[in-house]
Amino acid sequence: MTLRAYVKTIQRHLAVILVLGILGALVGFLHASNTPPTYRATSRVLLTTDLGGSATDIVQGSNYIQNIVSSYVLLANSEMVLEPVIDRLDLDVTPRQLAGSVSASSPLNTVVIDVAVVSGEPEQARRIASAVTRELAAAVSEVSPASKRGDPVIRLTTVGPPSTPTFPIAPNRRNETVLGALVGLALGLGYAFLRRFFGASIREVADIEEVTDLPVLGEIVESGRGDSFIRAVIADRRGLQSESLQGLITSLSFLRVPDGVSSLVITSATPGEAKSSVAAGLAVAVAAGNMRVLLVDCDLRSPSVGLVTGLESAVGVSNVLSGRFEFSTAVQEWIPNLDVLAAGPIPPNPAQLLSSSAMKDLIDHAKAEYDFVILDSAPVLAAADSVWLGHMTDGVLVLARRAKISTGKFVKALEILETGRSPLLGVVLTRARRRHRFRYGSDGVYGKRPRERVDA
Repeated sequence: MTLRAYVKTIQRHLAVILVLGILGALVGFLHASNTPPTYRATSRVLLTTDLGGSATDIVQGSNYIQNIVSSYVLLANSEMVLEPVIDRLDLDVTPRQLAGSVSASSPLNTVVIDVAVVSGEPEQARRIASAVTRELAAAVSEVSPASKRGDPVIRLTTVGPPSTPTFPIAPNRRNETVLGALVGLALGLGYAFLRRFFGASIREVADIEEVTDLPVLGEIVESGRGDSFIRAVIADRRGLQSESLQGLITSLSFLRVPDGVSSLVITSATPGEAKSSVAAGLAVAVAAGNMRVLLVDCDLRSPSVGLVTGLESAVGVSNVLSGRFEFSTAVQEWIPNLDVLAAGPIPPNPAQLLSSSAMKDLIDHAKAEYDFVILDSAPVLAAADSVWLGHMTDGVLVLARRAKISTGKFVKALEILETGRSPLLGVVLTRARRRHRFRYGSDGVYGKRPRERVDA
């Protein structure tokens, strides 16, 4: 994805991202507001030794203490220290539970131990910290090596007694609110990009241009409610549907294809993307330019051309490929300059028939007799027929229905065609919004009938 694609994805889902950010901030604030406050009391103790009086003895003693200070840090959370604290303060907890509230640490290269105690009550935190410091000093004296006189050589001296904390250390409403907002925004961004890669549907030409370098050759306008696309094309040659097809024909004429485009395969990634209707409509539009056109239904799994045109589908491609009917016998005339070769009976082996040499001979024969040949093929993600047929024609035209096909499936279909090295002509967006176009001509100006005729 380009930077522009990232920005566009964020813009498209900006509302969702902001809502999740606000909800995250609200959750963080409510969590902080409903969390009981926690206070921390700290004390600092210093390890000292009575090893000798000379300078050498002092240095050796200092090194000795630094080597064992980590052991005394661990002693602060031991039952040897915590059980007397529980008994002294009459606490209703176990040593293991109290250990979760007590922590001890020693700054690097020092003989100082910092003891910290957290509690929901400030005075209780101070009392426990004071008791832990006292019992830790007693434990150190007990486990310390003894001098010749029997006195412990390691002592613990309190240099920073605990005080009653004034402000709680948690919860921090500001921090939790900001953290909740950041988590919400992150979830929103994750949702946006997951939709972009896996679930987002193609809604405009820019969406297609983000995922492929293929040219977008046209936008086919959807028909009105209660009216079929092909009926609208035939009934009104200057209607929105017909004009959008003329735009597609113009784009095809400008493609850099040797000898021009005279045969093509129309397919889509998934069913229901109007490929049969567009194939029939394109055939009607080309035939209107005094070109002899043949529309072939090569979707031998779920043929639709017969339904779109209203012609008989009992005889067609499968009969010709199996040798039961001649090409000239199976072809039916639909409208002037436009013949149709239906699918015929659904065969048990459509893939083998469409990839056979007989199919290539059929297409070559059609191209010799007609000025333009249009093949309606099965969806790419349902069958690989378009890969084979693309090599027998000038190329493949891939349709993408607005608000139906996801970018993930669309890209997957293109990858299949590209892997099969099928010549890809371009992409067409179907079911484009009517509101983006207007009728223009003798019977309408900018969608409205003119009050008087003027010379253009």
